[in-house]
Amino acid sequence: MSQQLNSGRQQRAITPTVTTASFKPLSLDEIMLVPLTKQKAEDQMIMDMDELDLMATNSLGADNAYVNAQRDAFKGEVGSVRDRLMTEGVDRSLINKFKGLRSRKNLEFSVNGNTGKANAAYNTMQLNKKNIMNDPKLSSEQKRLGILEAEGAYNNAGGVSGGAEYIDYIGNEYIDTNAEAQKIAAQMTPLSIGESLGYTFDGKQYKDTSGKTVILKPEQIQRVAYQTMKSNTKTMAYLQEAERLNIIPSSDDALKQAAINAGNMYQRNDSTMATNAQVGAMGNGSDTTTVADQNWSGVDLSNAMPGLYNEETEFDDARMATIFETNGMIEGVDPLYDESREAALAAEFRRKFTGAGRREMTAMGYSSKEIDGQMRIWEDNNPSYTASQKQRAKIKKSMNDLKSKYPLLSTQLVPAVMGEDGVTVLQPARPYTEREIYTAFQQGRKKAAFQFSQAIMPMNVDNTFNNYVESLIGTKERPGTFASMTMSIDGSEPGSLEATAKNDLVNVDPDDLRQAIATTGKVIGFLPGHSSMPGAYAIQFVDPNDAEKTRVLSVKGSNKSKQIFNTVSRMNNQILKAIPHTKQVVMNSKGVKVNQHIVTQMNPATGEMSAYTINTKGEDYTKEDIDSFEFVYNRDKGVDVAYKDGVMVVPPLTRKNYDQEIQIAQSATSNMFDSTLTKNTTK
Repeated sequence: MSQQLNSGRQQRAITPTVTTASFKPLSLDEIMLVPLTKQKAEDQMIMDMDELDLMATNSLGADNAYVNAQRDAFKGEVGSVRDRLMTEGVDRSLINKFKGLRSRKNLEFSVNGNTGKANAAYNTMQLNKKNIMNDPKLSSEQKRLGILEAEGAYNNAGGVSGGAEYIDYIGNEYIDTNAEAQKIAAQMTPLSIGESLGYTFDGKQYKDTSGKTVILKPEQIQRVAYQTMKSNTKTMAYLQEAERLNIIPSSDDALKQAAINAGNMYQRNDSTMATNAQVGAMGNGSDTTTVADQNWSGVDLSNAMPGLYNEETEFDDARMATIFETNGMIEGVDPLYDESREAALAAEFRRKFTGAGRREMTAMGYSSKEIDGQMRIWEDNNPSYTASQKQRAKIKKSMNDLKSKYPLLSTQLVPAVMGEDGVTVLQPARPYTEREIYTAFQQGRKKAAFQFSQAIMPMNVDNTFNNYVESLIGTKERPGTFASMTMSIDGSEPGSLEATAKNDLVNVDPDDLRQAIATTGKVIGFLPGHSSMPGAYAIQFVDPNDAEKTRVLSVKGSNKSKQIFNTVSRMNNQILKAIPHTKQVVMNSKGVKVNQHIVTQMNPATGEMSAYTINTKGEDYTKEDIDSFEFVYNRDKGVDVAYKDGVMVVPPLTRKNYDQEIQIAQSATSNMFDSTLTKNTTK
């Protein structure tokens, strides 16, 4: 039995199965993964530590000690981490320590850290310095000392440790007080004693050939110049800054000295020849101009033709009375007013609710009531300014444009009003109001309009001009040559006969206008100052709609007359349109090319605008050059001559006013027509 049991056990025994496993060796990459990863970590940590080690910042004086201490402390910690890394390699403890070091560094150098704030203060100073150095309105001393002042204020406040903040130096515009005082002195009206000597002045010339004696004491100039500059906030802002920066010892002493210099320079106690107010009274110098031939005379047509002054500008007389406040300024203009936005809104409104837009909404089934409702909703969502607000904003813009064109309007002051004792200031100097500026502009336009309507006519009946006018007017049966020329009535827009006839001023059939001119017309002469048709012919005729009224037709002249009167025409045009300066090349009477400058000046002190010509040969002066010259009347040359810093410009640079240019043109006209032979004249 036991044998059987043993036999059974043997039968149940499990024979093990042996399987041979295959060997796969690790790749080189797998073998090196751990050490390479460790090496990469070490390399990255070394690079980061190098960044920390190189950290440095620019700082101002008060922050140097703090910033250097922070830098040295970080460098010490970086060195400690590097030593451990070289000897022990990367481990979790070292990585955590390094991360903590980098976090503290980043915080210290951020905008919230003191080192970061110190660096920001330095960068702000550098930007401020760059801007100041590029500012042309500041003197070199202002630039140097102003930056030092701003940096000193920061350092004295303790820098970042004291919670200081760098404040930019701005600087006030440099003012040449001597030049300012001289400007004031030049504008002062001398006390005239000419009347006591029997001299008279008719607005154009002094009747006594010996001239007019004037007196202006230096003490008078000094008082006015001193008080005027002292009341000028711009001047005082600069002087007070200059005193603070130690550029000058005393602002008041600087004012007084400038006033004394101006008083000594502009004092007058002399007898002078008549000034350039004398129309055409040229001297005998090399630059003189021949006085016009008396065969031609002037005639005033201002009653018959209003001229261009009646053309509307933003400064329309009827509206301006309601624009100025009691202080003489234009107030209450919304600074957010945007003219372009208003125009866009108006265009969008028209597109949506008028014309095709409205028809489209009707086609979509909207009733008129519904369309009006949509329109009101749109207006509520797109608010616009009222008509009066728009008008006020436009006028203010035009006023600002005028001030920008003529800086004198903003810089020149109304002189102080002094008491009888010559010391007491009854009314300090002040800027001119916008009402006073507007008045000066309008006076200038009125003057230009008057000049526009002044004709010159020949007195010589045998003058070839008189022979020409017959063909110009024509007859009832035969149209005159004017009918095919460009023309205008009373300063209207130039156009053809057909367009002029339909003008609102007459509004008649073109042939009726032609007939009226042929039967009642009389050629007066030339219109020298016509702003758009230089040297136009002036034809006076009876209004075909009103036999009691006469009008003036301006007809475009010949190329020769245009050439003669081109200068005076442009002078008028610049005044009407407030154009400060133009320059072009023209031919003088000798056929030489010259650079002709036409400048207009607006003077609120005298309440007028004036135009001048300045011709330069060879020298291509800029507007800035012209503005820097001082023009003084020269008796020998009979015109104003340019000076620079008290020295005459060489070669001499002359300036002529409108009346003088008229005399030149009139003389040329006389020579052109009176020298031409006719059957009634002989050589």
